[in-house]
Amino acid sequence: MRYFYLSIVGIVLCLNPVKSQQTHFSQFYTTSMYLNPSLAGIEKESKLTLNYRNHWPQIQNSFITQNVSVETNLSRFNNGLGVNVYRDQAGDGMLTVTSFSGVYAHEIKLSRDLYLRVGAKSGFVQKNVAWDKLVFEDMIDSRGGIEFNTHQKFGEAISYIDLSSGMFLYSDKYYGGFSINHLNQAQAGLINKNGNSKLQRNYTIHGGAKFLFNGNSGYSISPNVILSKQGNFTKFNAGAYVEANFLVLGLWYASSEAIVIIVGVKTKRFQIGYSYDLYSSNVIGKSLGSHEISYVHKFKNTSGKTKRYRTSSCPKF
Repeated sequence: MRYFYLSIVGIVLCLNPVKSQQTHFSQFYTTSMYLNPSLAGIEKESKLTLNYRNHWPQIQNSFITQNVSVETNLSRFNNGLGVNVYRDQAGDGMLTVTSFSGVYAHEIKLSRDLYLRVGAKSGFVQKNVAWDKLVFEDMIDSRGGIEFNTHQKFGEAISYIDLSSGMFLYSDKYYGGFSINHLNQAQAGLINKNGNSKLQRNYTIHGGAKFLFNGNSGYSISPNVILSKQGNFTKFNAGAYVEANFLVLGLWYASSEAIVIIVGVKTKRFQIGYSYDLYSSNVIGKSLGSHEISYVHKFKNTSGKTKRYRTSSCPKF
């Protein structure tokens, strides 16, 4: 029963202005357009990406996030295009957020081995609450449990436009980027629709490098950092990936007192990744963790052209 009320608390927090309203993935670079719009179409092949994240499944009616994206590059024009569909579900569907976005990126060659990409994302977002599934304080009898009808004012589903932008700089070995989500700071309150319900801008800086072992492109280590800030909420992640041919291992530390372990397999046409977030905090009498799964399918270029295409050394997971 306590898990049920914990999920209710989570929903209530989402109905009112909160410090952080940005979902965070652990496989940052499989959700590259979510991390930074300028990464759209940065790879040679067009690709389809599927992401599934179950946050704190130890709590009944946990938080489920699903992400689907399709992207391609127009190398002739130095452009990248992408479409992203995102759905976040909390409390067994009591609160759902659905987003449909279009992404555009353009690449500029600064020197022989240095490239700059700039990108923008425009999304249509709908947020909805299944009010009939919620339990409010005035519905509960101290002896009999839930017995009364509520006088709580119900809200309506809301829709809004959400804008983001970013830039990404990379060379053969080093890379880094900066992005801003919720540029327009849309009003996103389901009940309280005044100025305090607007989405706060989310600022993200990320970067890293890729070092080969003895010059062998099949074996490498890639240290990375990501810093994200939204309002008074700041999250710092630091970690590294090790690649050995088709196998990828990753280990991250997050400032939210979490250790993230990533295992991935990649081939020429597809990659599969699994990550587990292990939290040290013990908020419900047991350790919390989160599961995340990704699948990426790359489509073969059927144009017959063999034009050389420059790609970034940024991670795949």
